[in-house]
Amino acid sequence: MSFVADLERMPSILNRRPLTDGERAAILRKQAEALIRHLYNPHPEYGWRVSSRADQFKGETINWGDLHVVLVEPMEDGSFIVTIEEASHDCPLFTAWMEKWLLDWGWKCEVRTEW
Repeated sequence: MSFVADLERMPSILNRRPLTDGERAAILRKQAEALIRHLYNPHPEYGWRVSSRADQFKGETINWGDLHVVLVEPMEDGSFIVTIEEASHDCPLFTAWMEKWLLDWGWKCEVRTEW
């Protein structure tokens, strides 16, 4: 069972209303931001430094100093568009990696990057 399937069952378990699209988008945003944080290691002098996990995206134009999720838009079909800022619109390895992890967790979404 996926994270999203568990999330969808939660309201009935807790005997409350289903989650709104906005609430689901907020949860998806936190998960996408967590994936981005996974690409960094803590550093005593700099706070955070990009880790070797980001080596798989070499050759893609990404500003590692300020990479972040700026918007998660719910779509009518139940999917989402996740917009990440501080990366070129042409980062197929990075967007595919994000989409794969989010899909593995049950999120139907498209990841877009922009400056």
